[in-house]
Amino acid sequence: MMLALLTVALTAAVAGYIGEELLVPRLARKYGLYGVDVNKPWKPRIPETGGIAILSGLLASSAVIAICFSWKVGLGLTLTSLWLWAVGFLDDRFKLNPLVKPLLTFVAAVPVLLLHLYTPRPTLPFVGTTRLTIVYPYLLALGVGVSANMFNMIDGYNGLMAGSALIVVLGMIVASLVRVYCGSPVDVAGFAAAIAIAVLLALHLAYNWYPARVLNGDSGSLLVGGYLVLVAALLRLEAIYIIATMPLILNGFSIIASVKGFKERREMPRPTIVDECGLVRAKADPKAPITLVRLLTAREPLTELEIVVSGLILVAFSTTLALLTLLITH
Repeated sequence: MMLALLTVALTAAVAGYIGEELLVPRLARKYGLYGVDVNKPWKPRIPETGGIAILSGLLASSAVIAICFSWKVGLGLTLTSLWLWAVGFLDDRFKLNPLVKPLLTFVAAVPVLLLHLYTPRPTLPFVGTTRLTIVYPYLLALGVGVSANMFNMIDGYNGLMAGSALIVVLGMIVASLVRVYCGSPVDVAGFAAAIAIAVLLALHLAYNWYPARVLNGDSGSLLVGGYLVLVAALLRLEAIYIIATMPLILNGFSIIASVKGFKERREMPRPTIVDECGLVRAKADPKAPITLVRLLTAREPLTELEIVVSGLILVAFSTTLALLTLLITH
């Protein structure tokens, strides 16, 4: 089994590296997908196709998972990854309707539901194992859509989305190892999927960390957010995932509540401004969405790197709380 897990990790790393070096620049040139890094005074234009590198690694690792562990899991992860990336790519190119995009991300869970790659008995802290046979499929589809869009909403600062996702998935890997140590069964295919996305996120951070050479694009953030929910479902760590991503959940719902509904990010007033020194300042515009970054900069302006580090500390704290919850209740 260790050899198979190592093969998954190496396959993801090689395919992801090829994607970063070859596919990202080619796709950006072919379709003109260059994003303006608005949080820097000089406003550089950077390839906004990081999602294709992550996708290439996930597809390659899913093939290994299908061969070594479970063809159903490999197929489900492949189809869901392709769908999430496609929705994000279409949004990057054509700017999808803000109501249509969330609905399309919900559909990404259909392959997993049809292949029945879930256990409708999630374990809740201080409650124990529950039986949600009827509602669980709907909750899983909702979870994929919500997670994909909340990672999309946190994107925009170099390394924040990918770094947050990496912290969360590392937390799920640790939680799985704790369960194994305590004698509880763990889905090996799901664990392999967690290893694959962790390797890819670590690799992608080398390109996306400040100052970024590659931007995630919606194709990257939607793919990562939706994929992590599937990993949590396979590992039966749904509650742990929710606790770990609480800062992102609150950020997403705060944005929706403050602008009174789903709106395209490019149509909303920016919640922050960047001065000539590169400091990010919160705007006083009452129509601007209330975001995590706006709250972080409300007291004093911060550099982009300070914002990213602060956000990652919050996610690391919530992930630590999730692991402590597991230890207390397991």
